[in-house]
Amino acid sequence: MTHVTAQFESTTLDNGVRVVTERLPASRAIAAGLLVDCGSRHEAAEENGLAHLCEHLLFQGTSNRDAQQIARQIDLVGGRVGAFTTRDYTCFVASVMQDYAYHGLDLMGDLLMNSTFPERALASERAAILQEIERQADQPETHLEQTLKSAIWRGHALGRPVSGTAERVSGFSREDVIYFHHQHYVPGRLIVAAAGNVEHEQFVAQVHDCFWRLRGGTVSGVMPAPQWQPVESLEIAQLRQVYFSLAWPAPAYASAERYRLHVLTGVLGQGLSSRLFSELREQRGLVYEIQAEYQAYGSTGIFLIQGSTAPEHLEEVVSRIQESLDNLCSEAAAVSEEEVWLAGTRLRNGLMLTAADEHTAMTRLALQQLYFDAPISAEEILRELDGVSAESLGELVAGWLRPVLGEVALGVLGPASCAPAFDNLKGKMPRYARQTGGRIDQPVLAAQAMGERNGHPWR
Repeated sequence: MTHVTAQFESTTLDNGVRVVTERLPASRAIAAGLLVDCGSRHEAAEENGLAHLCEHLLFQGTSNRDAQQIARQIDLVGGRVGAFTTRDYTCFVASVMQDYAYHGLDLMGDLLMNSTFPERALASERAAILQEIERQADQPETHLEQTLKSAIWRGHALGRPVSGTAERVSGFSREDVIYFHHQHYVPGRLIVAAAGNVEHEQFVAQVHDCFWRLRGGTVSGVMPAPQWQPVESLEIAQLRQVYFSLAWPAPAYASAERYRLHVLTGVLGQGLSSRLFSELREQRGLVYEIQAEYQAYGSTGIFLIQGSTAPEHLEEVVSRIQESLDNLCSEAAAVSEEEVWLAGTRLRNGLMLTAADEHTAMTRLALQQLYFDAPISAEEILRELDGVSAESLGELVAGWLRPVLGEVALGVLGPASCAPAFDNLKGKMPRYARQTGGRIDQPVLAAQAMGERNGHPWR
């Protein structure tokens, strides 16, 4: 069955594979992507890291091509071919010139349908992932964000690192990967998207040629949301700066509040004119960088304010962030129309600057199909952003931020000299029900995964 909406067309194949395209007539390239509704949130605790390992091994050989032939074909199409795994999904992408579109799709179909997961490649890919894990552990911002999520969502798949842990990854067998692939890579959980100068019916025929043999499985649906745990944690590391992260529970990806949330995030901590950057960096010189971010997933979301400072400034910086939010919630510092206009303009410009980019359009299309089961045009997104006002942000603050203000989680990563400031902050954190995390007085050694940014309003 085929549906046509504006520049979008969508078709569901007989086996359940969903195909969606956006035609950009002026483009000379096509970006095609395979989005599998399978990420780290679909893993059991003992499977943590399998989705990511499976993605890696899919490039290591099929019944039609060995790893060298796959690499050569990627170079032959002359575009960008790759893959990535997130908490919610795994995505395979190919951006190529129009004449090579079928070659890219055929390659990705071969990887998905005919991979052999060679035993000889398992050791090398495990080693590569272990290096990836170590590299992420060396990045303070990434490490702190993952550590905080692990504490906030303790016991839930969303809290576990996407790449898994060194111990888990080292223990996976070829059979583990094959079973995981067969269980999750099924037609009802596969979205094939394309953007560029693409003819929909021709593309659907090509997708059918690649995936008609795929059988079994159903759409996974929205998984249960994790319980929020407002923890406070300090990790001592051999660093000069102290890194901090404050987090609050936020709505899920498809929430009707998402446009207002992105604008409010922009007002607070996106751009040089945002409140926190202006006060803490420009006026007081307390931080080098600070930002607010809304990250959203299928079942929940998280609102983060993160940055770094000198250890002697930690208490003042965190206290001023809390004061800024307190004032906002008490209407002592209500959002102005000028702030709304500036934040909205930044979002609108970002959307328009990427509207003609095939890769961005394809990714947006696939994610909209995953989370909304339908494409959302740039015009509709612009209308929604234009409809955000200072009054509507006041309603959002009253309806969302004020009720969760006391559920704040605090994560700190820095030298031992920041411990007294952390102890002072613990006693000042607003709480509905206090739950305090433990202190880890040792260098940063744990392996953690990259926290993906899922929350763009145009995705």
